[in-house]
Amino acid sequence: MNNSHRTIVGLCLLAAATLCPIRADAAGAVAEGIAPGGPQRGYSVGLATNYADEKQAKERAVAECKKQGNLASQQQCHVVATFTNQCATSVEDPKPGTPGVGWAVQATQQAADAEAITRCKSTAGRDRQAFCTSIIRRCDGSAK
Repeated sequence: MNNSHRTIVGLCLLAAATLCPIRADAAGAVAEGIAPGGPQRGYSVGLATNYADEKQAKERAVAECKKQGNLASQQQCHVVATFTNQCATSVEDPKPGTPGVGWAVQATQQAADAEAITRCKSTAGRDRQAFCTSIIRRCDGSAK
């Protein structure tokens, strides 16, 4: 291959890399732990985004879950969802001993927020629905 061919090939590769970047860090996961007896006895959640692969995202989500809640819920932490180029939200009623919790994964942060709040309200009980607040919000890859 002569120098002009090498130059053309190099420019083509540079153009392809610039115009079509590959997102290698777009794996996400949600891990959740609910204590025996329900979330009012303990709730843990972990969200991981922008990891190189699903395995790493799952490991990080479980590790984050095990840092939340109490020992009873931490021992139950497991992956409940994986995603790519989406947003995740976790919502709960912050008052100890209340059952209001919810999480969601959607195409946008706004949609994930809305679904997680709806799920929390459905478990919170009528007198605690207003206390469902977002605790963790994250988007993965190109999602917003």
